[in-house]
Amino acid sequence: MDECATCHETAGTDTPLRRCANCQDAKYCSRACQRSDWKEHKLVCGYAGPETNLGDTHTPALSSDTTATAPAIESAELNPANTRPKIALLSLAKQPWFDESYTPLLTLLETKADLTEITDRDEAYDLLTLANHTTTTIPGIILATDQALTEPQKHHSPAQSRRLLSPAPPNIKTLFQTFGLPWVSGDYHRTDFHVNTATTHVNTASLMPSYSQKALHLAYVEPGDAVYWPTSASRTQSMVFAPQAVDTAQTPAVLGACGRGKVGYTGDVNHEEPTNLVVLAMCGLAGR
Repeated sequence: MDECATCHETAGTDTPLRRCANCQDAKYCSRACQRSDWKEHKLVCGYAGPETNLGDTHTPALSSDTTATAPAIESAELNPANTRPKIALLSLAKQPWFDESYTPLLTLLETKADLTEITDRDEAYDLLTLANHTTTTIPGIILATDQALTEPQKHHSPAQSRRLLSPAPPNIKTLFQTFGLPWVSGDYHRTDFHVNTATTHVNTASLMPSYSQKALHLAYVEPGDAVYWPTSASRTQSMVFAPQAVDTAQTPAVLGACGRGKVGYTGDVNHEEPTNLVVLAMCGLAGR
């Protein structure tokens, strides 16, 4: 009989059991029970990845490899063929101006996918660390809309989802290190960018060939992961300072591989209209 490993509550309609995201063996009725049992369970779980500090106990965050966390759930099941793609907006530190400022992007996404907003930390924890084996509605895409993932006790790795897109707070390096990526914050300025025709993970057919944007760049990005690059002719654009040459090895838009998923980033601070198309393409929704 299926029962919670901690409180021995049996599975039912009102109490679905969820498996440990790492070993897929132990089952729990709640996040609290998983935390309570972790000191004992970690001795047999075999978890060797980064730990997420939540309260007094440490529980495994999801690995970046989908097969390690939910081997019975393949990517096709994340968004079944007969349903619309599902996107979770991770807004744990949501700003009051977000909805109004990003209305064009949200409206565009809603024409392509079903959106769910998550503003509660516990709900986000359940989504990112407990694999609910009774559901097929796990979002295939998570859009991190604020800096919360880089704050203490919020470093989660959403391996069940195919893509994570995140903004760039000052300490974003820590978040990217969680995914095994070398990306760090770079320069902050406006300049002209041109689409990277050699990008590996994004279909660029729907993207603007070039446009100007003010962005916080990323450095140490693999050439195939950059979606846009400045060129040797690009210069800083300012109403105050004289034009300067820019670092052509830094990029405002990135999508890189992480396990069987992808991690993306856009640094545009003014949410220019062409950047909405970049987000759509990163989510694999362009042309749908």
